[in-house]
Parts: sequence; structure tokens; C-alpha cells
Amino acid sequence: MSKADFSTVAGIKAEIASIAKAGKTLDGRIQRCAVAAFEHMLAHRDHTLLVELYQALSKGMRRASMAAWIMQFTQLTANTDAASKADKPFVLDKDKAYDLESAKETMWHECGKPEAAPDELLDVNKAVMALLKKVKAAKDAGRPIKGLDDATIAALQTLHA
Repeated sequence: MSKADFSTVAGIKAEIASIAKAGKTLDGRIQRCAVAAFEHMLAHRDHTLLVELYQALSKGMRRASMAAWIMQFTQLTANTDAASKADKPFVLDKDKAYDLESAKETMWHECGKPEAAPDELLDVNKAVMALLKKVKAAKDAGRPIKGLDDATIAALQTLHA
């Protein structure tokens, strides 16, 4: 536990520097652990260590980035079964290709959604256009679409100022 002096600017700055250093160290530890867990999965057909690592990360950007890294490079995909996905967020897809070498070269925190700048505003037009693109792709693929009804459209119209 840190014994930082939070009563002075120098003490606070020292703690900030310590946090930054610890964060970089932690990122490297997580990468090494993820690669080792991936290698274990390939050798033993056991993906539980990758799941445990994912679940050990705090919720937010770290966990989202690890999920993206896992699904990008390993044979794991998101578990969509509502009854089991909380405990088993990933399932093995034996037909899916994997890429250990790229996983080793790509830092886990570089995967997933990039961090937004504090001054970025919500671009409603961009968000709606992205949503419409997803809905169209789902319709074109013949997948069922939940919630595309009058109530949803009415709710969107209430946002118009």
C-alpha cells in the first residue's frame, strides 16, 4: 500500500508518477499472462485461464480490450447463452482460426474501442447512421431484429428538439 503524502502537490505528483509506472508494468504483466494462457489453451484445449484473466480485470476499458484481444486472436467467441454467459463469457469455436504470433505482437490494450477524448461530443448523426448500417446488414442477412417497432421510432422522435 502506498504511503503517499496527499497533503502536498509534490506528494500528489509523486503518486501520479507511481500510478503511471505501475500501469505500464501491469499492462506488460497482463500481456505476458494472456499469451501464456493462450499457449496453455492451444496445448491443453483448456481456455479457462483466459476466462479467469478476463474476469480478473476491472470492468471497463481493460476488460473490453481483453475481450477484443481474445476474440481477435484465439478460437474463443462470445457466449450468447443468457443462462451461462455470466460465468462463461467465451465459448470455444473449434472451426475458428487462431493467430498466436499476432497475439504475441499485439498488445491486448490496443484492441477494442479506442478511448474517447474528454472533449468529444456525442455525434447523434454518426451513431444513428452506424445503427442503421447494422440494422440493414442484419435484415440483409435475414437475422431477426428486436425492437424495430413504432414504440422505438416514437422514442427516437422525442429526442428531436
